[in-house]
Amino acid sequence: MQYFRGYKTIPQPLEGAVVAVGNFDGVHIGHQEVLRRVRAKAKELSVRSVVFTFRPHPLKFLIPDKAPSLISTYEQKREYLKSLEMDILIEEPFTKEFASLPAESFVSDILHDTLQTKYVFAGIDFTFGKGGKADVEHLGRLAAPYGMEVSVVEPQKMDDIRASSTRIRQAVVEGQVSLAHFLLGRPFVLSGLVTKGEARGRQMGFPTANLDVEQELLPPYGVYACWAEVQGKRHPAVVNIGMRPTFGALSPTVEAHLLDFSGDLYDQSLTLFFVERLREERQFPNINALIDQIKTDILKAKGVLQSPN
Repeated sequence: MQYFRGYKTIPQPLEGAVVAVGNFDGVHIGHQEVLRRVRAKAKELSVRSVVFTFRPHPLKFLIPDKAPSLISTYEQKREYLKSLEMDILIEEPFTKEFASLPAESFVSDILHDTLQTKYVFAGIDFTFGKGGKADVEHLGRLAAPYGMEVSVVEPQKMDDIRASSTRIRQAVVEGQVSLAHFLLGRPFVLSGLVTKGEARGRQMGFPTANLDVEQELLPPYGVYACWAEVQGKRHPAVVNIGMRPTFGALSPTVEAHLLDFSGDLYDQSLTLFFVERLREERQFPNINALIDQIKTDILKAKGVLQSPN
């Protein structure tokens, strides 16, 4: 997959393209359906399949206080799109200049002149142009004179639940990580570097990896069954997110106890794949009560993680 940081960095106009436009946060099952149709149409027309997306998310530029926490990092989004075999990814810097670009110019300068678009796919909620005032119907009217066709992809539903980035964020913040998995088409993940902690887990016989998380979106405080990937291998894990109230911690942590791993993980990259929430976070009267609960958590996690996800 070719990558361009903005349409102005494309050295010469493409010789035809089928383009998907949108934010694609999380690259969930609805996005995947859009991209599936893009690939199929591009193959039919013998042109390139293109994803046109934005960085940062437009709301983070326009209304920072109301901007959503992103489901995945921009780097993860890029990898997800690459795995879906798109030919080109254009990650447009969402700047003051771009935010003021008229809808007509978006169609004429970008879609027509630079990408030489034959077909555009967008979700039903897509808006564009100065002030975000143009919608997909407007896109169709502007594209028609250039011979571009526009296809609006209806939201995908699973068991009558609409797959959307908003719904997935809600599921994650409510601890419904299995529902998030359902709508993403893969587990919700947290990733980052392992940093030194206070070694309390090791002192109790359950060494943990403290994760410096890259993602903005976190599940609520509690204990989770996860798969932990490090050094290219996956290990069953019990993960605690929270304040460790038994110890009176002053800041939240993400700690993973890998059930079948021994060794030093400091400064290594670790990815957690969330499978199920086991319980809420709570304070215990003493260390022995906490140790007993951890043993119970491990047994529950083993039951949940009987096969890789």
